[in-house]
Amino acid sequence: MVFSTLTFLFLFLPIALISYFIIKNRVYRNIVLLVSSLIFYGWGEPKAIIMMLLASLIAYVGGILIDKYENEGHAKLKKIVFVGTTVLLTLNLFIFKYLNFFADNVTAIFP
Repeated sequence: MVFSTLTFLFLFLPIALISYFIIKNRVYRNIVLLVSSLIFYGWGEPKAIIMMLLASLIAYVGGILIDKYENEGHAKLKKIVFVGTTVLLTLNLFIFKYLNFFADNVTAIFP
């Protein structure tokens, strides 16, 4: 789904916005945003939903662990979890967004 399509502008966006603003509970609002995002990105590439769910799970667990170690006073473990989560999410972004670009340029430089 592209932002400029009629499906997005007149169907998806109004449903997502109305659903978000009708719900007052912050947890349910976040669920609406998560589901809306998965539908939006899954519309264009359904196979990517599994990777998006995995990346979301990694970020969620990383955030919970960082909060846990912050409250327990484990600064070193907090930094390790932060760096590990950041590296995993950045690696995910690199693989799925920039790997082809990187490989094409390396191949162009070293045929």
